[in-house]
Amino acid sequence: MKASIVGWSCLLGLLLAGCGSNVVLDNPRKEAVVFSFDGSNDFTVGPGEMQEISLDAGKHQVTVKSDAGQVLGDTTFNLKDEGIVHSGATDYIVWRQLYGVSKDRKTLLNEDWAMVDSTKYFGDIKVYPASWLFVQKHWDLGLNDQMPESKTLYVNKDYEISAKVFRAPDFVETYKAMSKAVNK
Repeated sequence: MKASIVGWSCLLGLLLAGCGSNVVLDNPRKEAVVFSFDGSNDFTVGPGEMQEISLDAGKHQVTVKSDAGQVLGDTTFNLKDEGIVHSGATDYIVWRQLYGVSKDRKTLLNEDWAMVDSTKYFGDIKVYPASWLFVQKHWDLGLNDQMPESKTLYVNKDYEISAKVFRAPDFVETYKAMSKAVNK
């Protein structure tokens, strides 16, 4: 019986530890990179991969290096809650979409033209340049989540706004696909 309780306690501890991740390390590059936090914690992330880690709230310093040791970028950031730390290979985009009644679109969204990969796109789009290695979380759909084409709303809700974070190439692909679907 004691072994069973100890086993369950260990399992519960592992589950709770896994739930504490608040930072996504993203590496869209074609080679592995090493993220070094505060001069002591190193995390190697393979090409095209992501890894979730836990960092305490507060000020952090990160250096991103190639597998060969070349510094690709470094920055200091203040972690409030959650976010993405990336290798600097692409811009990151947060796109907010309105689902439902669009009569209040101008008051609900901050739509304007935004430049992404030398092309202008219209919408509530915030571009974070590749040189900004940290992006504080203000989205509900992460890098691996799909942006829904539509949403079912209930009687007590006229609209819903969803925000998704993208790597720039994924944003362009999604934007074009959604534009084609609307224009059919």
